[in-house]
Amino acid sequence: MSVWELTGPLHFYNRNEGVVVCYHAPSGDTHLISAAAHSLLNRLAEDEPADEHELDSPAWADPGSTTLLAELAAAGLVRRL
Repeated sequence: MSVWELTGPLHFYNRNEGVVVCYHAPSGDTHLISAAAHSLLNRLAEDEPADEHELDSPAWADPGSTTLLAELAAAGLVRRL
């Protein structure tokens, strides 16, 4: 079972248009993320760290939390512990 956490503080700009702007303060990078990714990152921000089973939710089940977490890790927003 994998445990995940944010790599640093995130700031979001959400106009409810299907994509969210995500600013990763430690790197200075800005990302366009899906609403599902936004929900998942908010969940991690509320109660870090969390395991994959705790992150299973219909809000981000497509493409699946494992795939979404891998994509967010590749972007440097989350890391596996």
